[in-house]
Amino acid sequence: MRRFGGLVAVVAAVAALGAGLAGCSSRALGPGEARLMVTSGKAEVAATGQKWQSAHSDQRLHRDERVRVLQGLAEVHFSSSRTVELRSGSELQVAPIPTVLKGDVLATAKSTAFTVTAGNADARVHDGAAHVTRALGVTAASYIGTLTVTSAGRSLDVPALRQAGVPGPGLVPASPVPLDYRADNPWDRRYLGDAIDLGDELQARSQGFTAQLAPDEGHTAGFFRQLIPALDHEPAFSQELLQPDMAPGETLIGAAITVEGKNGTFLDRWRSVFAFRGEGARWGLVALDQKVDRGPLLGEVDDALGRTSVGGSLAAPAGGGSPPLVPPTQSPQAPLVPTGSTPTTSAGTAGGGGGGGGGGGGPTSPSTTQPPGGILPPIINPTPTTAPPNPPSNPVGGLVQGVGNVVGGLLGGLLGGGH
Repeated sequence: MRRFGGLVAVVAAVAALGAGLAGCSSRALGPGEARLMVTSGKAEVAATGQKWQSAHSDQRLHRDERVRVLQGLAEVHFSSSRTVELRSGSELQVAPIPTVLKGDVLATAKSTAFTVTAGNADARVHDGAAHVTRALGVTAASYIGTLTVTSAGRSLDVPALRQAGVPGPGLVPASPVPLDYRADNPWDRRYLGDAIDLGDELQARSQGFTAQLAPDEGHTAGFFRQLIPALDHEPAFSQELLQPDMAPGETLIGAAITVEGKNGTFLDRWRSVFAFRGEGARWGLVALDQKVDRGPLLGEVDDALGRTSVGGSLAAPAGGGSPPLVPPTQSPQAPLVPTGSTPTTSAGTAGGGGGGGGGGGGPTSPSTTQPPGGILPPIINPTPTTAPPNPPSNPVGGLVQGVGNVVGGLLGGLLGGGH
């Protein structure tokens, strides 16, 4: 009985110790505290005035301690589901308002706003995710949600898919600019991967479409109504919306995004699409900003591209104009000719030489007969039916011989006349 009681006491002691350790591990984070998670690679932690020490996952970070990532990725979790993610070269100081000491971080927040400071500017994330970089200045970019950038009493709200740079204290820009992403940035790829790929595809289609048109094509509302039938049902779509100096491919992609968009009126979407694009946003961001789905958008664009070629001819602008052009089948250098006309060879080019009035380089005539008015010189000698003799192997010698024969004949005639 006594042994059983001792066993119970040991079990109780172990349970109490475990509960104490668990309580210590799960204790709520206090003000200015955080918990470190090393996702990959290597991170280090240093207390104030102390040397750097190797860090490990689930390590509690105290106020004013610094953490840096030597390689890979690490996350610093604060209370209320607020997180700062660091990558190689980044350094952060833990505090109620954490400070980015070097490099760049990803700050995320859910229901509670989260502010990080980076030198001369603060970035406050409202239910979203923001990329904050500290270099010579500070740049803050919003992936989702709204971001507020503040410096020396001046503030700017930065909507999603936009960014703002603060080169010095108080130098807050008047307005944000489109987010400048990089395809090899892991955070850009995480939040904007589909938009990055879509932007590349739309840009390629835009450039290809523009390249196949003549310089004066693709600048009328009627032209784009033929390519995107949905525009025919939009009373607000008119010639006034088209920018005369814009490449047709740009207009096509922007019109397709506008048609596929659902927020606001057609006119509001059109202006928003081309305004964002005009600020420098890549097409993938423009589509994401309009909440357009990738599949239907690409389908709309590809259908329009298919309508530019019917039986090999380009669709002509509405309202008349030249007939559609048919691409040549002979060679890439051959000129395009209007539908319904047949190119013919002139009399001058039939023999490989002369041609009409200006020589062999002139344009072809519509028939092989001599035009009225005597434009072509009269043919004195009929064309021989037999093949011409082979030219001499020495063209210079043949030329000299021919000249000599002519001169000899002239001299003979003169001397003969003298007798």
